[in-house]
Amino acid sequence: MSRDANKKVYTPDYGAPEILRGETGINSLTDSWSFAVIAFQLLTTVHPFKGDMVENGPPELENEALIGQLPWIDHPNDERNRTSNGLPREQVLTKRLRDCFERCFNVGLSHSDERPSMAEWAEALEAACMLLAKCEATDGCGHSYIFNTQRKCPFCGHIQPEKRSVLLRHYVFAPKADLGEDATDKDQWLRTNELQLVDWGKFCGNTKFSSRVVNIF
Repeated sequence: MSRDANKKVYTPDYGAPEILRGETGINSLTDSWSFAVIAFQLLTTVHPFKGDMVENGPPELENEALIGQLPWIDHPNDERNRTSNGLPREQVLTKRLRDCFERCFNVGLSHSDERPSMAEWAEALEAACMLLAKCEATDGCGHSYIFNTQRKCPFCGHIQPEKRSVLLRHYVFAPKADLGEDATDKDQWLRTNELQLVDWGKFCGNTKFSSRVVNIF
């Protein structure tokens, strides 16, 4: 639920389109929009509604974009406002984050209740942090990046050793009594979509758990 505030206060470039159009005041849905714009810009280095069309066009196009009359830069079907700038999305955003941004800036552009909640953003960002690998190239790259199956740093091309880290999948344990009469021992382990990258060297230092590690790749 969301309750409108009387004041229509916003920061230029980050206000939700319905505030700029004068249709609503501040509420949790407009806050979610502003957070998404900031997060996208910090992660990709580009504003989600300032594509080449806006950046190279007349000033009034920027206002049209900000009030929701132009598609966002990564719209799956409408390429009018594409950008040639910014970091490649697959290098800096997990699929879960890309899906959240798509929901917010596409359908959420005109249907504010479809935007991810702040709780969803927190979960998606936490999940992304669990997939961060740090480049250990000898030339001192040192960048963190989202783990990929090639184990390749997108910034310098360094290939991490295969045994340097292990990707774990999260399972939830449920007693058979809660699963029904036909449940087996195997059914008690419920697979989730949550993954976590673990430094293999540090993890093996804990002998209590090292024998239970399973690399899913």
